[in-house]
Amino acid sequence: MLIGLGLALPAALLGRVALAPVAILRDLPWLAPANALEAFAQEVQFRGMLLGALERTMSPRWANVSQAALFGLAHLAISYGGPEAPFVPITFLVGIGFGWLVRRTNSIWPAVIVHAAADIALQFAVVPGLYGF
Repeated sequence: MLIGLGLALPAALLGRVALAPVAILRDLPWLAPANALEAFAQEVQFRGMLLGALERTMSPRWANVSQAALFGLAHLAISYGGPEAPFVPITFLVGIGFGWLVRRTNSIWPAVIVHAAADIALQFAVVPGLYGF
């Protein structure tokens, strides 16, 4: 059942999620906390639940590759105003790294911190382009 739940949660991410250009002054204060919360949720789903469940059915190496593949595919749903396909191999490799970090530290928290920092940096790099500056 846990494996099914671990697979169903990432599948829910496969809906279209786009960054709508709205008032930057209104949105900017919420971007960092929203990205941090999203990073936490993804780490719980992919490295906390899914990786642990997969490790009970396969080797740790294949479990890490499998969760990273699903993590990469889940990012097909995110649109930064351009083609989404390049994010799949990038997020696959990042997922491998996050999985390694979780296994190395035996905690999702280091991965949550790195993931949140990366998402926040990406968000602040992308949002100004959406607003034309």
